[in-house]
Amino acid sequence: MACFAGVVALALLLLQPLLAGGYLPGLAARRSRHLHAWVGAGLLAAVVVHVAGLWLTSPPE
Repeated sequence: MACFAGVVALALLLLQPLLAGGYLPGLAARRSRHLHAWVGAGLLAAVVVHVAGLWLTSPPE
């Protein structure tokens, strides 16, 4: 699960600047900013799941 959360985080990371700059066709500026905020929250959640999963499964040193 931690691995897939990392993959999702990387995909969302690619989407963030496109939403912030308004480079996605078919989206109004207001809608793009709204999605930018939601994608940012999803990115934060994916990073937390990724780091927590890796911390739980990593062997102690």
